[in-house]
Amino acid sequence: RAWLSPPWNMDSFPMAFLTLMRVTALNWVDVWYSMQDKVEPGVQPVVNNSPVQASLFLISFIFFGAFFALNLFVGFIVDGFYTAQGVDSKFDEIQWATIQKMILQKWPQAKTHPPRNKICQQMRKVTGSERFKFLSATFLVCNVLFMSLAQRDSSEEMETFLSVQNNVFFGLMCAESVLIFIGWGPSMFFADSGNRFDVLLIVLTSVCLAFGDALRSAAQGVRVLRLVRLFRQMQSNKLIK
Repeated sequence: RAWLSPPWNMDSFPMAFLTLMRVTALNWVDVWYSMQDKVEPGVQPVVNNSPVQASLFLISFIFFGAFFALNLFVGFIVDGFYTAQGVDSKFDEIQWATIQKMILQKWPQAKTHPPRNKICQQMRKVTGSERFKFLSATFLVCNVLFMSLAQRDSSEEMETFLSVQNNVFFGLMCAESVLIFIGWGPSMFFADSGNRFDVLLIVLTSVCLAFGDALRSAAQGVRVLRLVRLFRQMQSNKLIK
């Protein structure tokens, strides 16, 4: 009997480059499973030998590669485009484009008023604080890290732990949305796109959990989409801007 390297590996620089390109696509799970089985050069793979190293590496690569590097690359392209456009355009055209941009940014919005009772004011004070936002982001990151511990042929205790922590973090996400809803009221709550996105995720996750274990993995994937809102809330680096 003989064993061969998996189709996607890092035995050479070109192959490692193609493997990392595959990680940026939708079929990165196969690469993740293969990396969890790695031991050392010249030694046959062992199932789930290094899941933590593989998970940390892939999460770091996806986070920095897909978010920071991609935005930095796109930012330079857009900046170069506007620079080249400014060279070829007349001053009046550039000024008119700037005025149009300012008009869109200062477009009038419907005026809404939050509830004025003491309970809502207290909830608004809590949910609007930096500590609350930091705690929410911490729960989200912890949930993603726990989900990365999923392995093939894992023990019953590990499956139970992952199931319990998913339900706990889902409950925390629901509680967070309820507190924000109470503090800001229906009109201001649904006026924020981030809150609407959270409600959509809660509904999708509830539907997935209602169908049992068949869609539990889909529910985990839906919950990870909250990272989109987390990235949007982050203050971008000056280089990215």
